[in-house]
Amino acid sequence: MMISQSFAEDEDSNSVYAMYDVLKELCLNNVEYFKSDESTIGKKFCESFKALHNNVVSIYPIVDEIRKVAPYYDFNQNTQGNGYRSFVTVVDAFILYGEKTCQQICKNRNSYFFRKGTYLREVETCSQALSSLCVILTHLKTLISWSDPGCLFPKDERSPQELLTDSPGFNQICFYGTCLGFQFCESMQAILKGLSILMVSFSEVYYSEGGMLERATNYLWHSSKYVLNPELRARRIVNISQYSSVDFCKQFWFLGENELMNRLPNFVHPSVEVN
Repeated sequence: MMISQSFAEDEDSNSVYAMYDVLKELCLNNVEYFKSDESTIGKKFCESFKALHNNVVSIYPIVDEIRKVAPYYDFNQNTQGNGYRSFVTVVDAFILYGEKTCQQICKNRNSYFFRKGTYLREVETCSQALSSLCVILTHLKTLISWSDPGCLFPKDERSPQELLTDSPGFNQICFYGTCLGFQFCESMQAILKGLSILMVSFSEVYYSEGGMLERATNYLWHSSKYVLNPELRARRIVNISQYSSVDFCKQFWFLGENELMNRLPNFVHPSVEVN
């Protein structure tokens, strides 16, 4: 039973790692394409794809190591799930996201309407996010070395603060921009994007001064600004998560209890008749 299960896991790992190989090939393909582009943005494309390729190469052995030890931390054979498996799943989802991004660039790069600036920012964000995921996986390896075999928690002589103080390479901003919600389905990504725009726009109104009309004008202006600029939105989200007050969080979540928000579904879609 254990032999067949191990063989099945090896087959699954091989099929998953095929995505990593495809992403590396796409990166090299784009490097060759943009290598002949002497413009500033062409050089940046070439450098960004090289950085993305190097990050895929760097994260490959680390995620493989954690993937192999993750089953030892399951509750039992019938309950195959733990935090290490979750992180591995997130990394695999991001590799698939990076693969789709690179495929879109390969498909559209010869088009006259190819948006170089937009796609360049996406590649740069992918590279930064993958580098941050590599940092997280490295910390997971450290956590495993601090714990007893099969135990999810470190020994008493170790503290979480030791890991947190040793994370200078972790970039949070890249996860809240263009790749927000990459680990979810597309419909869920749209919901998360809408909530993030609502939150950052509300923060501008919450921390601004003036009357109701001025605040309403600011809300409309900042909403459009954050819709068009994902990087700006990401920086604002990280800033809110680090420095906002508890009262801001209460006021934001209170929006769901607002009468206007309760009626909003009826404005955008007819109500469902219930027999």
